[in-house]
Amino acid sequence: MCSVANDLQRSAFWMNATKKDLFKGSLILLIMLNSFNLLNYVYQFFMARMLSMADYGVFAALMSLIYLLGVPMESTQIISSKYSSVFNGKNEWKTRALVDKMFMRGLKFSLIVYLIFIPLALFLAWFMGINVWLVLLTGTLVFCYFITPISRGVLQGKKKFLKMGMSFLSESIFKIIFGISFIFFGFKVYGAMGGVIVGALFSLILSFYFIKDVYRSKKRKIKIDGGRQYSISVFFILLIIFFMFSVDIIFAKRFFSEDVAGAYAVASLMGKMIFFAITPISKAMFPLTSGLSKKNSSKIFFNTIKITLLVGIIGVIFLAVFPKLLISILFGSKYLAVFGILWVLGIAFLFLSLANVAAYYLLSLKKRKNMGIFLIFPIIQIALLYMFNKNLFEFSSALAISFALLLGGLLLAIKNEKD
Repeated sequence: MCSVANDLQRSAFWMNATKKDLFKGSLILLIMLNSFNLLNYVYQFFMARMLSMADYGVFAALMSLIYLLGVPMESTQIISSKYSSVFNGKNEWKTRALVDKMFMRGLKFSLIVYLIFIPLALFLAWFMGINVWLVLLTGTLVFCYFITPISRGVLQGKKKFLKMGMSFLSESIFKIIFGISFIFFGFKVYGAMGGVIVGALFSLILSFYFIKDVYRSKKRKIKIDGGRQYSISVFFILLIIFFMFSVDIIFAKRFFSEDVAGAYAVASLMGKMIFFAITPISKAMFPLTSGLSKKNSSKIFFNTIKITLLVGIIGVIFLAVFPKLLISILFGSKYLAVFGILWVLGIAFLFLSLANVAAYYLLSLKKRKNMGIFLIFPIIQIALLYMFNKNLFEFSSALAISFALLLGGLLLAIKNEKD
């Protein structure tokens, strides 16, 4: 009986400690990463006001392309975080070996990806009606996106959320300083993208400075069992998430006039505030659920879903009740024509936020089977956006439906994984 009682006490202590870790990690990342997101929105506010509606539409389309290029960033950070959380507190040399291996791979793959991107840039420039040199300039970010997340993932895996948040903040601060300066001197969209690139470079340097203690360990080689298959799974799922997240502005640029596309970009960006506000919660959840039993990790997952719904519903209410006020304050009265679709986009990106949490949880379970089935969801999204684009309300509703279907598919996959 004493043994059973002790086991129950240890189990209760573990659950309380885990809840505290989730709350503490979520709170730190909510503050730091939402400060980062807020500064990014400040940057967007300046861009919307300093650029013409047509130029802002171009900039927003390029930013959507950046989100797609950012898939390697998210997937690399998840992999780095996953194994760093396992190695943490054991042998530090394993973490250094992981960083060294991923760094060399990152350099190699970023060069390969950019070379592949060059001919793709020609098509994208034609499809979106944008100068090809702007697209090629945007593509250079892939070098930062393959390398920076390695160090950020280590910080996340070691639960050094404050330093991880500081690396994000530095990116947005330098982006604002240099981007606004470039536009002030007349570089327009080139200046806006130049600020994004300079901010990414500063963040890369700072994030590796924060893990300098890792390099005090003796250099050795390490073999990560299942690392390649897991990397493919991570990249595949996040490619789908970020494609569906980004594609609306790209297609709006194709289907609507330049000014309407620019106005929709503002509305979409306001809806995405919900997604960006919730993302830190899933990032805090991931290292806590990695490596745990399915029963214990599922409790953390459901707690994360509850927090996500709470934050998301509050965001949707604000977009529904104060659409004109928010647009006027943040972007200016010239974008007021799209106030009627804000609540639809708010619901849409709440669905996507829940899907993102589900995707992170699925990846923490190291699921690898039947991943190809998820390709059906971006295909459905493209079909819906092609069929329903007579006006912005119809277009936004089609987007919301595609996100809801993705969420349903991910929840079904989690249920099948647990059975």
